[in-house]
Amino acid sequence: MASLQVVERPTGKSSDARRLRAGGVLPMAVLVKGEGTKLIQAEFKSVNDTLKEKGTSPLFELTVGEGKPMTVVVKDVQRDSLTRGITHLTLQEVHENDIVKVQVPIIITGEPEGVTKKRTGMLVPLSVVEVHAKPADLPESIVIDVSEMEDVDKITIGDIDLGDGVSTPLGDYRVLVTTAPIRAVS
Repeated sequence: MASLQVVERPTGKSSDARRLRAGGVLPMAVLVKGEGTKLIQAEFKSVNDTLKEKGTSPLFELTVGEGKPMTVVVKDVQRDSLTRGITHLTLQEVHENDIVKVQVPIIITGEPEGVTKKRTGMLVPLSVVEVHAKPADLPESIVIDVSEMEDVDKITIGDIDLGDGVSTPLGDYRVLVTTAPIRAVS
């Protein structure tokens, strides 16, 4: 599991946060069970390295100062509207019996014959799906094999196996992938 070492930050003032970002430090917060919100900070490079190392796994380990490590999930990411760079990160401590809500990426594998032969087009309306599960049951991604899809077909939430102990607030009817004939333009 990826890990990140952080230190507490003294204030939550926006002017202090701007100074931190200008100095290459990312202001963050962690929601700790029984303690409330702790304001924390770490260098941008360390945060980016940890987020890359964790890959698609929603969980990683966080150590605040000399404290003991805790398992956390990313609760909220604030980004700059122009650069799309992270400006603030909110993390939440999780325990093994907690039910965690996370966004899991959809990964499409294969290609329907109709798409290969340019008879149909394929649409993937969602890139992520919100799932609810205990940390140990969280999938890293939802892999959907589309190679057996017909020319007019769809795959819905109800058609896939999310795994034991995993649920989603989306209805079984929610379309994840669809194929449809390509219309000729005259």
